[in-house]
Amino acid sequence: MAIKCELCDMKSTHLRTDKGGLVHHYCEHHAPKGSTKIGDTNRVSLFKVYRPLFVVLLFILAYMLIRVSVRPNNGLDVLVNDFMAGFFLVFGILELYTYRSFQEVLKRYDPIAKRFDIYAKVYPITFILFGISLHTNNAVFVISLATIAMLGIQTFGIINVLNSGEKIQCACIGTAFSLPLSWVTVGENLLMILMSITMVIMKFS
Repeated sequence: MAIKCELCDMKSTHLRTDKGGLVHHYCEHHAPKGSTKIGDTNRVSLFKVYRPLFVVLLFILAYMLIRVSVRPNNGLDVLVNDFMAGFFLVFGILELYTYRSFQEVLKRYDPIAKRFDIYAKVYPITFILFGISLHTNNAVFVISLATIAMLGIQTFGIINVLNSGEKIQCACIGTAFSLPLSWVTVGENLLMILMSITMVIMKFS
């Protein structure tokens, strides 16, 4: 069923995310300034929507490149560790930048954050601490297990929101960017879970 404009009965062609993380749908005629065109989405518009995420990925890859260039040995475990470290550091810093609004948006789809306010408050700080620990190669096994648990539960919550049809903002890179909660977010989490599982397996191999 097509989503309609919230101001009339026409099909939604634009969306705009408010400060609270709620996504509003509009038709061509009622679309406010700053809204993003949807509908017949093409590759260009998808790139525009997820451009902040691509930029973040470039920062993580740059971090990995620097680490590789100053180290003599770079096995699979080291590369996975560096990606995870860069992920936690970059995402954590961005989440901390919009600290207050980040908490409210996270509570919309993270089951633990919904139930415990303190979890939403320490979430970005935990990410940064995870990144520092992995950067210094400390507590890698424990952090891998924690990542599997945290992002596994969160992914379950995200899928529930997506299946309900609710349109909200993703808080993964803070709320300064209007990044929609989508299956791309699920993909991010599953990638980190897969990497964490890889680290756990390599620990015992």
